[in-house]
Amino acid sequence: MSWLIIGISGVTCGGKTTLSQSLYHYLSDPANENRLSDRVKIGTVKIMNQDDYFYSDDYPHHEWIEQLSHVNYDIIGALNMSKMCNDLYTELGKRFVFYSKTKPVSTVNIMIIEGFLIFNHGVLNRLCQLKFHIHLPYEKCYERRTKRAYDPPDVLGYFEICVWPMYEQNFNEIKNKEDIMLLNGETSKEKIFQHVLDCIKNVI
Repeated sequence: MSWLIIGISGVTCGGKTTLSQSLYHYLSDPANENRLSDRVKIGTVKIMNQDDYFYSDDYPHHEWIEQLSHVNYDIIGALNMSKMCNDLYTELGKRFVFYSKTKPVSTVNIMIIEGFLIFNHGVLNRLCQLKFHIHLPYEKCYERRTKRAYDPPDVLGYFEICVWPMYEQNFNEIKNKEDIMLLNGETSKEKIFQHVLDCIKNVI
């Protein structure tokens, strides 16, 4: 099975879930199967969300922040990445191949991987063929974060002590990689969607 694997990463509240869901619904709609290419049809379209792999609250190896009396959920150790990778390989199939223009196929399957740390994880970073990261400045990110409800809810100071410092650290690891396209999260979601869709069309 030939797969094009697309990675959507980004800052919290940057719009990565909105973008991923928009791509999924567009690409999985049979009415759009020939809108990417005249010669290649879209087959199976799947989406995998890294947020589904957080360890439970009672996981004994969570990093505990004494200052906040709260778990740090913004590090890779808060996620069961082994399970995510195993699930991903199961979805792709034992004999999957990467889509390539140099090896013509009639049908391409598309996997969308969404998450805030996917490009900081070796396996996921290597698997993604198209990589997009949505960035926001501190003030805009904080403004959006305060308007969103989380379970468990953010404790006072969590954004300043955990969310943003961890994001900066993780972003610094990937921001200069040439294969990752940085997107401005302050741009309208419609423009971001169209830009990413155009990139997918160019690849196919």
